[in-house]
Formats: sequence, structure tokens, C-alpha cells
Amino acid sequence: MLIFFSGISFALVTDHVWEDFYITYRSSKNLSTGNGLVFNPGERVHAFTSPLNVLVPAAFSFFTANRSDQAVIWLMRIFSLGLLSCSGVLLYDIAGKAGLKNNERALLIGLYATNTKIIDFSINGQESGFMLIFLALALHTLLTRKENARWPLALSLAGLMWSRPDGFIYFGCIALGFLIFIREVSFTSSRVALLKTYAQSAGVAGLMYLPWLLFAQIYYGTPIPHPLTAKGLDLSFSLSSIGRDLLYFIPSLFYADTTATATWGPVYHFFGGWPDTIQWFMKIMGIIAALYWLAPVKNCQARAISFAFMLNHFYLTHIASAPAPWYIPNTAILGILVVGYAFNDLLTCAQHINRQVLRQILHGLAGVLAAYIIINNTYVFAASGYQLRLQQSIIEENHRKQMGLWLKEHAQKGDSVLLEPLGYVGYFSQLKTYDFPGLSSPEVVAARKQLGTNEWEKLIDELKPNWVIRRPFEYYDQNNAKYLEENYQLAHIFDVTEQIMAHTWLPGRPYLLYDRMFAVFKRR
Repeated sequence: MLIFFSGISFALVTDHVWEDFYITYRSSKNLSTGNGLVFNPGERVHAFTSPLNVLVPAAFSFFTANRSDQAVIWLMRIFSLGLLSCSGVLLYDIAGKAGLKNNERALLIGLYATNTKIIDFSINGQESGFMLIFLALALHTLLTRKENARWPLALSLAGLMWSRPDGFIYFGCIALGFLIFIREVSFTSSRVALLKTYAQSAGVAGLMYLPWLLFAQIYYGTPIPHPLTAKGLDLSFSLSSIGRDLLYFIPSLFYADTTATATWGPVYHFFGGWPDTIQWFMKIMGIIAALYWLAPVKNCQARAISFAFMLNHFYLTHIASAPAPWYIPNTAILGILVVGYAFNDLLTCAQHINRQVLRQILHGLAGVLAAYIIINNTYVFAASGYQLRLQQSIIEENHRKQMGLWLKEHAQKGDSVLLEPLGYVGYFSQLKTYDFPGLSSPEVVAARKQLGTNEWEKLIDELKPNWVIRRPFEYYDQNNAKYLEENYQLAHIFDVTEQIMAHTWLPGRPYLLYDRMFAVFKRR
């Protein structure tokens, strides 16, 4: 109930709907209105990554007779928070069976219910609710189940794949962690038996995921989501570099701003504008969660989960190169569990010390650390709620949405627009979109491949869109001002700088200022 109440309260305060939700929802809406599971009607492009996160909104849209997008959004929020609450129940049960006391379990659930990224990406339209329930099921199975583990593990793996195509990686990191630190896996102490269970679960999960693969192949011509193709153009890594990068990743936790530290921070903390104390809080918590597997403790469960946490963040940082905040909740559940286990280990250690003074010191240290975590986490949660409320009202509703509506009014039927912020503008304009990097646009991906560049001047010249939308600093940084002036005319400037600066206290103000101004150009 605490998790559900926290999520609903956050949703009521912020009303936050993530930009990317409208990318998937445009496909959902087209499906529910009979135009097919596509972004642009008539173009069979696999423009989303999560099958569940496009099919469930489509079902809700059909249920509401396509009358209210707001009703669909709230149904998604309630459904996602229901899944999130169930994952919290599983975590609470895991903690209890692991021997955590009531105050330690309360701390764990409190951290889960007030983690900004977990809550926000469960109410703003992303797939986090789906991911977290299946990750919690996998952890619960490995830590508490006594027999027939293959079936819930198969369900968790298949569910993760239906939630995100790279879901198997999050599962694989957990599986590897328990394979290495096997001593306290509940249903076996044999690595051979565990590998056999993994193989059987993977086989069943593959059969459960196969219907979607077949549908995507037949309907789109490929099972690979187009956003992965678009983002993959800029990715480069080699197997030979993985070991070197992993060794580099461990010390980088201490001096760099990693995705592991981002677990505990605001949604977009790296824009700045947050107190230094928050940065230190994020750093300390990230190091504990990522490196606890190196601690000389007997609790192999905690070490396995910590190792999985580190591997997941290594994947995000060095392989996927995707430090985007919507990936973080999928790992936050692991980090929060590690912190709960760490407190339990600290207090257990105190109980085995004969000298009263040392025992009191350890108890005091645990109390101070708990208070530090609670204070910082509560501040981040509350301040993020305030920030995201302004983000939604100023940037999303009064800025990006208005750009889309303005284009819908001033553009001609069949016009195209080249832009980066695809979600709100694409949904509310209903125009043919050429987005960068090409999440919904095979034409953009083809042009990037053909030209061998991401320069907007060359992409615009190749695609010749009717409209172009750019942030002013992007407009000048790309050295394409002259080209635009010769081929396009400035049609409108959308500027909400004054609205942002009117708020004297605004944590993370640079996040809002990044999108304060857009220039709309029309082809001459």
C-alpha cells in the first residue's frame, strides 16, 4: 500500500507523462483505431521497443472507445503501480526470509517507495512497472523457492523480453551473479543443477516469446525494433575491450558520474542544479551497491545481487552506452536490496562483538547511515516531484504539446517535419516525422548510413522536410545556420524562459532550461 500510495501521490502532484510515452502511444492509438500497429499509418515500421508497453495502452484505448487520452494515461498509471506494488510484496518477502528485521525491511521498502526513478517511470508511461515485477519474480524465485524454479524463472525471463528486447541481459546478470555466489541459492547448491535450471527456463521462455518474434517478422519484416537499429549506428565495442572496460569501470565508480550513482538521484541529475550533498549521497550509495560483492561477508545472496547490479551498469555504460534515466529503475531494485542486506550484515556484525563500546559504535554508525539515507532520499523524492510538476506544466504541456498543435494547424496535409523531440510534437501534430536519430524513421537511418554523418545540414538537404525544429544552441552549434536561412524561413519561436525563471527556487533548473526554446522553420 505504501508503494501504491507513494506512486499515486507523485502522479497527482506531477501529472508527468514522459516524452517517449507518446512515441509508443501513437502506435497504440493507431492500432486501437484500426490503422495498424504503426507510427505513421501506411508505414509498417517497428517504432517501439516494448511490446507490452504498446499493447496494454492500445487495449485501454480500445476500452475507452478512443475518447480520452488522459483516461488511458491514468489507467496505465494504476496498472503499472499495481505491478510495482506486487514487486514490493515480493521484495518484502525476500527480505523477511533472508532474516532482515522489521526496521531493516521498512528501510528497504521505504527506499523502494521513494526512489524517484522507480516511481516516476512507473507513472509517466514507460515500461518500468513491467520490468520490475518480472525482475522481482526472478529474485524471489532464486532466493526463496524450494522446487520447480524453472517455471517462474521462465515466466520472469519471457516477461522481461516482452517488456524490453534487452530484458534477457538484466536477467542474465542476475543469473550469473547467483551462479558465481551459489552457496545460498535456495533450491540447489550445485552449479551444474543451476545451469540445467537456467537452460530449461530459457527454453520455455523462448517459446513464450516466440509468438511476438513471428508476428514482428511477418508484420514488419524484422523482429528487431527500429529504435535499436537507429541507436545502434553510433555504438561500437569489441569483445576484446570488455575486460579492459570492466576493470576501468570499477575505479570509475569513485571519480566519475556513473549510471550506478544515478540510481539514487533525480531523473536528470547530470544537468546540474542540485546540492553537493545529493551528489555525495548518490556516490556513496552507488559504491556500496556496486562493490558490496567484494566485501568479506558470509551473505552470498547480497554479494550475488551486488555483482548483478555492477554488471548491469557496466552494460548500460560501456556496451549499450545508454545512461538514459528510464533504464535505471531496472537496476535500482537490485541496489536497494543490497543496501537492505548491508544494514543487516552491519547489525549482525555488531551483535557478535563482545566489547560493548564497539557494539554501540556500530549501532550508532548504522543509525547515522540510515538517517542520512532517509533524509537525502526523501529530499530527492520531494524536490523531484516539484521539479517534474514544473517540467510537465511548462515544458511538456505549454511548450512541446503546443508546438505539435501549432504544426497541426499551420502545416498542410502530407507535410513532413524533421526534429529530435519526437514524442509530444509527433503525436499532437500527426505529421510525417523524420526524427533524429531515426526512432520512427527508416529514411533518417538510411540517410545517416548513406551520408556517413549525423550533421543536420546534410540530413536536411537529403530528406528535404517541409518543416524543421531545432533548439537555438543546436542551430548554431551544427554550423547549419546559413543553410537554413537560404532554404527555410523562420516560422515561429517557442520560448518559455521567463516562465522557468519566474520560479526563484527550482532544483535542477538546467534540466528545464535545456528545452526552454525551439525554433520552427518552414521550407521556402
